[in-house]
Amino acid sequence: MIGPQTANAIREYQRSEGLAVTGTVTPELIERLNTGASRGRG
Repeated sequence: MIGPQTANAIREYQRSEGLAVTGTVTPELIERLNTGASRGRG
């Protein structure tokens, strides 16, 4: 379960990455996180 602080952090990340701002984990969010991790970000 995602709490309010986690949802806020997700929304901020989505906003900063130009993704749809949902506050939930989406396939696009996971893809972006994986891409960032493989590039040494995150």
